Amino acid sequence: MKVIIFRPFLVFLILFSFVQSYAQDNKLEKNYPEMKKNTVYGTVGTLPGFWGVINVNYERLISERKKGFFRSYWLRTGAGLYAEWGSEGGHFVTGLTALTGSNKNHLELNIGFALLFPNFPYEYAGPHPLIINPAGVIGYRFQKPQGKFVFRFGVGYPEAWYLSLGLVF
Repeated sequence: MKVIIFRPFLVFLILFSFVQSYAQDNKLEKNYPEMKKNTVYGTVGTLPGFWGVINVNYERLISERKKGFFRSYWLRTGAGLYAEWGSEGGHFVTGLTALTGSNKNHLELNIGFALLFPNFPYEYAGPHPLIINPAGVIGYRFQKPQGKFVFRFGVGYPEAWYLSLGLVF
């Protein structure tokens, strides 16, 4: 009697020992692939009749999280030209960017500062001032985690209403 009960148990054990188990797969990693670490993009911004900006930016991924509202943090730096009513010049912008979401659509928030270098006529004999202003952006970013393309638009300073196109690597 013991042999009859033991045989089905032995057959059951042998059959299920060859079945692969997928319980150890980390599905979280599959759903949230890591983002590429570098982004370069050009931006054109305007506030019609008052302000215009063109610049080139570089961003470096400094932190990425699997949970939470903000999923990635980037360090941004950029430089370009601005023109406003009555003056024009160069500018430098830097800050910390936070992105929401883990797929291709992101809310983008940036906070930092902008240095403005106004151009003055050669007749101007005084010192050329350096203007330091807070900078920030709120906008939409299309960037696939493993993609090669970035598209941004939104509002901020010094960009005003802006549109950006760039590459991710």
